[in-house]
Amino acid sequence: MNMLEYKTLIYEPGRITRIINNQPQFHNKFGYEFQDEYTDALKRFDQDREAVVAVTLAVGRNFSAGGDMRAYSQKQSWDFDSSYQYTEETWRYEQERMGRIFNSIVDCRKPMICGAQGIMVANGMFLALAQDITIMSEDAFVGVPIIRVSGGGGGLESDLGYRYAMEFFSTGWNTSAQELYRRGIINRVVPLAKLEETVMKYANIIALMPSESLKLIKNSLRFRAYLSGAFETNLFSREMNLTAHLASEAEGREREFYKMILEKGMRAACDVRDKPFEEYGFSRYKANEIDI
Repeated sequence: MNMLEYKTLIYEPGRITRIINNQPQFHNKFGYEFQDEYTDALKRFDQDREAVVAVTLAVGRNFSAGGDMRAYSQKQSWDFDSSYQYTEETWRYEQERMGRIFNSIVDCRKPMICGAQGIMVANGMFLALAQDITIMSEDAFVGVPIIRVSGGGGGLESDLGYRYAMEFFSTGWNTSAQELYRRGIINRVVPLAKLEETVMKYANIIALMPSESLKLIKNSLRFRAYLSGAFETNLFSREMNLTAHLASEAEGREREFYKMILEKGMRAACDVRDKPFEEYGFSRYKANEIDI
């Protein structure tokens, strides 16, 4: 790949390097092309001797609505039970791809700041929360409702804390930016109109620091995370996703969900998936708390 040519993102080099997801028509999907380009952009940033801090932003209403499900937005022409078969090899390939992009964030020697707005579900959430400093707008929320028909914790368990992570992943509920801030998971919540301004203010302050000092600070903090088992948790979560896929091939509910995507579309499948939870106040279009 020519590092100067990107189709899904905008790369603005400099002492403060800006990497901007530029797919608003697809709600900034987390597809293969974006994964490859973002990984490449991080490598370029990390190797740029003039660059000190990176800022990740997104164009449009939503930071990232997760994986690329555009291909499943309408009935497909192929037969689910013959042509469309996810093998263990295919699933493992996808998990390894996911590992590469998140490892590139973890392994980046320089500080990274994220400004996120609107919807962040599944991999879009992991992208925002994997950064060193995360600032969200007041309308932002995160969630993993897909876990109801898939599996794995995703590797953020150590950041969320055991009890909150257990609640979050075992219900598939959405969580607001305000709640994430209250729990110390993100750094700040600001009005949408001030999101980019706030992110850039953080970046400008950090850019005043000596670059080598910032690398040492990040290295020290990451080492502490490694000692706490964060790296092993990430690896185990990817294996759990593989295990969940294999289970879905044998179990009815999960298999029926993916079959319905192909036959009736993603929206219809999600309506069936989420309907039992709506009685308790769930909506996949906004943040919501379990009503007790």
